[in-house]
Amino acid sequence: MMLALGIFVFCLWACIVLHKACKQIDEQDQSRQRLALLVAQELDRLQKQVDENRARIMEAESEILTEPQAKWWGRN
Repeated sequence: MMLALGIFVFCLWACIVLHKACKQIDEQDQSRQRLALLVAQELDRLQKQVDENRARIMEAESEILTEPQAKWWGRN
């Protein structure tokens, strides 16, 4: 009887420990998911900035290339 009670208490303790471990793992997983979402949002924001900067650079380069032609045509 005492052995059965000891085994029961041990199993109960093991279940509690495993439940706490699972809960902690779940909280860490949720934290990682939030972090991954924040990182993805920041990457999207940075990609938009890169695209905008590339567009500005291309526009500036095209203005530089067409500027000498405009000056030449303006003199004649």
